[in-house]
Amino acid sequence: MKLKLSEAGFFTRGQVETKYRKLIADKEERLYSVADRSTGSGALDQQTQSEKQLQEQLQILGQNYQKRVDLGRSRIAYLEKQILEHSTDNEQKRQSFRVNFNTITKQADQLRSGSIIRAAKEKDVLLTEYDLIQQEVKVIDKEMYSLNQEQSIIKHDINRLVNSNQIYRLAAYISDKEQAIDVPKSTVGLVALVWFSSLAFISAVTGVFLAITGIYIQRIYAKENEHREE
Repeated sequence: MKLKLSEAGFFTRGQVETKYRKLIADKEERLYSVADRSTGSGALDQQTQSEKQLQEQLQILGQNYQKRVDLGRSRIAYLEKQILEHSTDNEQKRQSFRVNFNTITKQADQLRSGSIIRAAKEKDVLLTEYDLIQQEVKVIDKEMYSLNQEQSIIKHDINRLVNSNQIYRLAAYISDKEQAIDVPKSTVGLVALVWFSSLAFISAVTGVFLAITGIYIQRIYAKENEHREE
């Protein structure tokens, strides 16, 4: 029986034990029947020996059961330890995650509050700068209005002076401009060149003609004087 139990596996051990328990029960029943029928010391000795064998077999079965129970308990203890370690680790991770989440949430709130405060300050600064710029723009607009008025007055004076110039009037007529100040400088220069060149040409031609006329008149008077003297 010991050999069979040692050779039996974890799954077949129950069947082997059941088989041998049945055999032991049959033997006990036979022994009791033999004890009832037989008398004498031989029968008692045989019965005692059979009982010892049964007790030994029961002890072996008890030891095997105890080993199996101890193995199961150790396995259960190991699994409980693993479960406890995993539970502890998971709890630590969960606590760490909660702490990190709370820290990140606080930092995000602080950053958001800081950003809002900075944005409000920058907005106030920009509004102040905008007001200053608007004031400067108003001052500049007034100055530009004054300058435009002065420019209009100066332009009117220039037009009056230019229109009094014969060359500018002639250039405006040639360029088909209403205001003489709008005439291009190149046109004014060309008209001035033609104007003064014409005057120079007229002066030169007039001098030549006057000289020729003077010489001609001198000759006429000289001939008349010669005729009178003769």
